[in-house]
Amino acid sequence: MMDLPAPVSPVSTLRPASKSIDSASMMARSLMARVTSIVWDLRRAAVAGSLHTIGPRARLSRAPTLSTLDGERALWEGWRARRQEGVMANLTQDTGTIEGLAGVELFYRWDPVTDPKGAVVIVHGLAEHSGRYAHVVAALNAAGYSCMGVDLRGHGRSSGRRVFLRRFSEYVDDVQRAVRALRRREPEAPLFVIGHSMGGVVALLYAIEHGPTLAGVVLSAPGLRAKIPVPPWKDALGRLMSKVWPTLAIPTGIPPRDVSRDPEVVRAYEADPLVTKKATARWYTEFLGAQDEALRGAPTVTVPALVLAPLGDRVVDPECYHQVHAALGSKDKTLKLYPGLFHEVFNEPEKDEALAVVTAWLDGHAR
Repeated sequence: MMDLPAPVSPVSTLRPASKSIDSASMMARSLMARVTSIVWDLRRAAVAGSLHTIGPRARLSRAPTLSTLDGERALWEGWRARRQEGVMANLTQDTGTIEGLAGVELFYRWDPVTDPKGAVVIVHGLAEHSGRYAHVVAALNAAGYSCMGVDLRGHGRSSGRRVFLRRFSEYVDDVQRAVRALRRREPEAPLFVIGHSMGGVVALLYAIEHGPTLAGVVLSAPGLRAKIPVPPWKDALGRLMSKVWPTLAIPTGIPPRDVSRDPEVVRAYEADPLVTKKATARWYTEFLGAQDEALRGAPTVTVPALVLAPLGDRVVDPECYHQVHAALGSKDKTLKLYPGLFHEVFNEPEKDEALAVVTAWLDGHAR
């Protein structure tokens, strides 16, 4: 899924080709040693201050490190200004922060309704944020559901190094803290979690761990397998970087034109300063493990489930939508197919149809 940098030098330039397996093995080890040496040189340079690394240090007690890459400076200047004011900007009816693991401040948006049929936590995808789901919240509010959107750590208006984590379970914990905040406001309403793409993986892992607390889960284009497999050399390099330079920021490799067929959505996605175009090496390896864990654990999910499957998806392999639906242990599970639709079902020209399906499904399970 990730567009990792090309190797420093082709193997063929290191020494003449040989038919010997031992020689080929030595060549591969030599290449890896050279790459590792270069990585450590770059890492030392970054520590010395001659290179920018992405985002702030993990602890909020230290001032955020600003980066000029991909709008990070504008993002963090805005975040620090809101911190100085002492409150987060009222972008919706109620916004604020929740304290997460390691002192990370998780930004939330709370949109309640009077006498709700249910309450919904919305989990966004990779390198985006909860603000891109305002129209989803509006539709759910109109249908009678209170909504809690949360920016996962390192995303959107939440603090933390951009798209970095030590364990993928930290995202699941972020959602759990959002659920607790919701429950303080709506202690009795039936609880649903809606997750899109990477957020679909987070939502599935949450259902695996906290299933009995849920009335249902909605998985929108869950990111369980990339459409285009990562070449072996890129995968190997990504795994190496995760160990020796876990905070290295790498382009996600997701073309904006592939998220939606709506040109306005694509333009807004490209211009959004809160959409990060990169992820870290540690995120990459943690996400791979989370994908496997989610599919292995799917048979233990017995709560009602709705899977939205855009068959024209260019980001996630649509076959995995059938796979996860079949794997779910629930007797009440629905697979809704959308031929021709791109990855972001809720941002396609047919979004109203998709939202109508979701609200009708929620109505059928909010009892």
